[in-house]
Amino acid sequence: MNTQEMLEIHKKVVISLMGEDWFSKPKYRIDHHPAYKVFAIADQLQIQQNILRFPDNEELIYSLCGVLLDLDVLVRCSGTPVHMTDLEKLVLSDFSNFGDEQVRSRIRSGVHDPGIYLSLQTELNLASWANSKGFSVTPYEENSFPDFRLDGQGLELPCLVECKKLLDTVSLKRISKIIVKANKQIKAVGINCFGLVVIDASLFIPDLQGKVASERLKELEVEIQHAISRSNSAVSAVLLVWLERSMTIHNSGYVEACLKRNQLLIHHGKPIKALPESMKFDGYVNEVCMGIKTQKRMMIGRNNPCICGSNKRYKHCCGSLQ
Repeated sequence: MNTQEMLEIHKKVVISLMGEDWFSKPKYRIDHHPAYKVFAIADQLQIQQNILRFPDNEELIYSLCGVLLDLDVLVRCSGTPVHMTDLEKLVLSDFSNFGDEQVRSRIRSGVHDPGIYLSLQTELNLASWANSKGFSVTPYEENSFPDFRLDGQGLELPCLVECKKLLDTVSLKRISKIIVKANKQIKAVGINCFGLVVIDASLFIPDLQGKVASERLKELEVEIQHAISRSNSAVSAVLLVWLERSMTIHNSGYVEACLKRNQLLIHHGKPIKALPESMKFDGYVNEVCMGIKTQKRMMIGRNNPCICGSNKRYKHCCGSLQ
């Protein structure tokens, strides 16, 4: 299956979640909504006649890996037990394993908001992992409560979970506010429990490579540790999640790109209830690798006919994408 076919499958899944009207009617269109990234990628590949060029399209290649990661989580958590190698069979189910009809209605109505859509991705990702490990997942509908609770698999108490996805423009001060609010939400349920906050920094650290990115990750870790050093003791631990990427380039023009979801569990020093050692979240790490045949960058004048055959000048066609 080529990349264009994969994107068409993802578009079908996204439309089934968002609704046909949201995409077809201009008044529902939100061009900056994350769900549109798959359509933008598909449009760019169509312009390039499904040809990827390296290094010009390096970011596009990683975007394709991200599409697969998102698609896997969304489909699995909806209740469709399909492996990613069976892309043709991927369909969105009814989320029947993720709460009652009220909860499922919240999911489908909330996805139209970009911020809710991003946090929902983090929520579904953790829930998908928990389901795969045999935990019972019970979402909450109340706004004053965390996102859901986990039961079973040796837990002596339920674990209440609140999930948030950081935007790339967020301030580090936002971390403390997230943990303070989650602490209140966990206490509001009024039961003896463990508390877990999941903070997805995939957008905050979009490219974890080099010294600068590593320092940014360390800053996040320090800020989280500070927020749970003395107070917010209902939060047993914080699960920090981010993406790491790598690329292997072969002389033949074959490129293997990998996008890995990684995690770091940061425990509260003196929580009300310490998270059991058995909850390590090792299986929460997942990875997508794509092997892609690319073309090397061709030297071409900006006023010459475009190499894609569109009969336009290069600067007004594929050259405008560089």
